[in-house]
Amino acid sequence: MEQTKVKIKTSILRYILPGAGILFLALVALIYFRGQSAKHRAKESNPPPGEMVDLGTHRLHLQKFGNSGPAVILESGGGGLSIDWFGVTEPLSKFSRVIAYDRQGYGWSEISPDKPKSIDDIVGEKRRMLKKIGINEPVILVGHSFGGVIVLRHALKYPDEVAALILVDPSHPDMISRLDKKLGNEGFSEILSRNAKTFSVLRIIEWLGLMALDPEKIPNRGFPEKEYRQYQGIIGSTNYFSMLIEEFDIIMKEMHKSNLHLNGIHNIPVIVLTAPDRELMPESTKEENIRISVEMEIMHREISRLSSKGSMRIVQNSGHYIQIDSPDDVVQAVQDAVKAVKY
Repeated sequence: MEQTKVKIKTSILRYILPGAGILFLALVALIYFRGQSAKHRAKESNPPPGEMVDLGTHRLHLQKFGNSGPAVILESGGGGLSIDWFGVTEPLSKFSRVIAYDRQGYGWSEISPDKPKSIDDIVGEKRRMLKKIGINEPVILVGHSFGGVIVLRHALKYPDEVAALILVDPSHPDMISRLDKKLGNEGFSEILSRNAKTFSVLRIIEWLGLMALDPEKIPNRGFPEKEYRQYQGIIGSTNYFSMLIEEFDIIMKEMHKSNLHLNGIHNIPVIVLTAPDRELMPESTKEENIRISVEMEIMHREISRLSSKGSMRIVQNSGHYIQIDSPDDVVQAVQDAVKAVKY
């Protein structure tokens, strides 16, 4: 009798499980096709606000502000976008020519067939862009977070191309190894690993098009209405998290490489803005953030001492995105750099 029941259950499962699997795949397919349609609509309703610069292999998106004065190039942090600088572009345009751009694959920029594999590749792509739009004179580079390492690398490798550096709560080339020691156990690398897992889940959600289907669920990280709608369009219609994972790989690889050691940048004016209330990673705890902030302030002071014309400023009541939380401090730093360079 018992064997008969087992056989009946086995027979039922044999018929039910394949059917359930088919239903599940059909549901995924339905969500996917609805998601792709929503992604297409999101892209169509969110055209580039600036111009597309053709580099031959792909096009980069940039926005220009201002018609006279020194050239100021804004370099976003890891996963950052040109619209992150909404609070500083107009004020800076009153005394400079401002360029806010999206690195390949981000924002409205196209994906390069030769994807960057190093910070040098990112610097090289930006140099091609600047040459293409006719900027050949020394520029003021403004870099936020990972963008700070990018502009530092630019200045170290091509010092004649850089008039001044403004580093907005920048990363440090030795940041990962030093924060690992500061936090103990697996330290900062473990925080990065937790974030990478989160991004992997978000990449699947992105692939299905769920973000385009429900854009109001996309968190606003401080944007005004116009920029928030643009941000929703970007997250909903592009492979944002796929690009973020690829850039994380570059960060993890390059931060540990000896060829990124800071050897000094001579007499280039350097202003480092540091945030006491930073939250570098969504997955870090409050206690971890406090310990990270203490060590980051030490590293920021070290960066400011790379130049005989270097200084560090603590921006009170600001988080990691100083350009959003306290844009006036970024504008003032650029103004001071312009005076120091004596254009």
